[in-house]
This record gives sequence, C-alpha cells and structure tokens, in this order.
Amino acid sequence: MGYKETALTFHEDKITYVGDPAEGGDFGEHEHQELEVMMSWEEPIMRRSAEFVCQNDGDILEIGFGMGIASNYIQDHGVSSHVIIELHPQIAERARQWAADKPSVTVIEGDWIDVLPTLGSFDGIFFDTYGLFGHWNQVASQVIGHANSGCHITFWNCLSKEANGCGFNESHNITYEQISVDPPQNTYFNHATYYMPKVVV
Repeated sequence: MGYKETALTFHEDKITYVGDPAEGGDFGEHEHQELEVMMSWEEPIMRRSAEFVCQNDGDILEIGFGMGIASNYIQDHGVSSHVIIELHPQIAERARQWAADKPSVTVIEGDWIDVLPTLGSFDGIFFDTYGLFGHWNQVASQVIGHANSGCHITFWNCLSKEANGCGFNESHNITYEQISVDPPQNTYFNHATYYMPKVVV
C-alpha cells in the first residue's frame, strides 16, 4: 500500500498520516510515527509562491493541493485558469469541494507524472506535491515542457540552502529567495529560513 491508499487525518493546522513501513516507504526513525503531509506554518511560503507564479496571471498549474493555502492565494490574483493535480483521493475530494464555486478551477485526480503529458502549457507553475517517491529528479525535465515563454516556476524545496533535488540547475537560470519561517517541530522541515526556488523560462 502506497501513500495514495493511506488514510489521512485532517487537523485544523495540518494533514497527517502514520508512517508504516509496510507501505513501501523508507521512514527510518519515523516508522509508526505520525507524519505531516502539510502544516499551516507554511503560509508565508505559499503566499509568496503564489505571488511569484501569478506574475503573468494567465493560466496556472498547481501540482498538489494540500491544505489549499496556495490555491486560495492563486485565486486572489484573478488568473484566467487554474489547473490543480492532486494524487491523494481524500485531498482531491476536498479540492473539488473547494473548487465547486470557482469556474476557473479544474481539479484532476491522479499522479502528476501521468497527468502532465495530457495537459497544455502554462504561464505559471507551482509544484508542491507529497509522495514523489523516486520522481524528484524528473520535475525539471517534465515541467519545463509545459511552460510558456516567460512562465514563472517554483516548487517545494525541502533543502535549507540554495540547492534542490528536482533537476533544476544553472542552465535554467534558477535563483533563490529567502523567506523567514517559524515551524514547530515536525518531521519534514525544521529551519528558520526557506529558500524559495525561482525559475523564469
């Protein structure tokens, strides 16, 4: 059983599940521990990420809905269209409910690596999905092919430095913007500075 089949728990300030090695993940010290999928402390990151990818307004692709924090900020920019790809069925259902009164939003349930080839191109792309499990280094090569000229791209960067594991490098003219954050103790990011990657195609 993988992440997609794992039962999630929705709290007011986070989404969690229990790390079970039977699911096939490498949980290490976090076996049988409650793991966070997303937490509300990420709000400053989500706000700035939405501002960056929406600089051209136009058509926006968001990979990973999570708690919908970035989605709300993207909608605040009045974009032409907003496509959301979400892997986990529980979160996808929440995304569909959220999008019910938003005609510019399309929610697609599925694995981004399968869905992306069926889509067109975009003016802004925000990549923040949980459960990549081996697909990290394919993000750049897959996403760039769906970027219009001038497209603004950012993605979740779990590294506390100017580096990433998503395949973006100097050839993509990637830069990093520092964002001060104050996360409570968690299992995925415990640093005071987030390095937001920025790519303009």
